[in-house]
Amino acid sequence: ARGDDLARLRDRVIVLIDPGLSEILKIKTSRGFKHLITARLLCPMRLLAQFDKDPEAFCRGVRNGTIPIISCDWPSFLYDETLAVPGKVKPGFLRSQLLLQAGAFKIVFTGPQSVDVDFKEASKTTGKPSLAKKYGMQSSLREQICYVASLASWAIKDGHFKGPEFVRSILRVFEGHRGWGDRTLAWFDEWVLSNEPTAISN
Repeated sequence: ARGDDLARLRDRVIVLIDPGLSEILKIKTSRGFKHLITARLLCPMRLLAQFDKDPEAFCRGVRNGTIPIISCDWPSFLYDETLAVPGKVKPGFLRSQLLLQAGAFKIVFTGPQSVDVDFKEASKTTGKPSLAKKYGMQSSLREQICYVASLASWAIKDGHFKGPEFVRSILRVFEGHRGWGDRTLAWFDEWVLSNEPTAISN
């Protein structure tokens, strides 16, 4: 159930973002473009240079509507910034620490304990099989990645979020770039289902 997955992810993602700010960011109205840390994560990758130049002004612009952000303006937290190339969609896309290595995808599918021992101690579901084990997950699916990306976006936003449009926009990238899509799924499989991930080209 989506509600269960979001509950599993919401506060843990905030801890992963910055443990020192977890109490502040547990208040949903303090997230989104009302806090610089979540704002930078939600800032569209194409606008990140503008954000970094003056974060406070950028956040004000988003809040008052002078800087519009649409569903296909994918947030920076979906990217590995070390691989991203200005003006190009695919380099670094869906390779971020927050989405996978640091935990969002693994929290949902392989369980909080696969990310951090503290999550295991605090989890009410300790002892229950992860979704990956329960359903015999052998490989990652593009729909799963899009689903977790939308959950993570919702978890750090402070207001309205057009989830279906966001998911469709990512699926179109998979459909339009099959080679990239296959490599991305293989990369997820290495991180989710293997203890020793190998380098897979972007």
